[in-house]
Amino acid sequence: MQDYETRLVDSSRMIADIMVADIGNDQEKFDEMMVLALKDIYPLSMRAARIIELGMPKHINLFKPHIDKIIRLLPSVKVDGLKRNFLKIFADSPIYMDEELSGQLVDLAFNYLGDQKQAISVRAYSIDILVRFVRMYPEMKPELVAILESMCTDASVGLRLKSRKTIRLISACQ
Repeated sequence: MQDYETRLVDSSRMIADIMVADIGNDQEKFDEMMVLALKDIYPLSMRAARIIELGMPKHINLFKPHIDKIIRLLPSVKVDGLKRNFLKIFADSPIYMDEELSGQLVDLAFNYLGDQKQAISVRAYSIDILVRFVRMYPEMKPELVAILESMCTDASVGLRLKSRKTIRLISACQ
């Protein structure tokens, strides 16, 4: 594991791509990268989580054994880059979760979305996660729309635009 830690010298895309290629579809190497990510130490954990996120499209099966642990640890994560990368994985990847884990992720996303102290990217990926779940559970739509409408007046410009766009998107879905 020390080898990966020393190889994460910066956040460059070149190093990240090399690391993703090195891990490939090797569960043991992936697990080592996950251990580094879950240390929650800046910048090491953020860099490790980025490598995990970049490898996801091809190797989602490597991530699945860690879903429960990640969802349990996310509320206590201090490094925004780590939160951002894990939320991006949940927002972009077709990951199957049981109802209990799905509920925990939805609660977490609603909490992040409503917390103005969270980084803009954390709140934006929370929107994406919630939109995926609203499609499966339309009864969540009024709560999400209410939060998004409130963000249209008091959030950053980017979040206001994303909120308006998301309201239009989910309003079109019946």
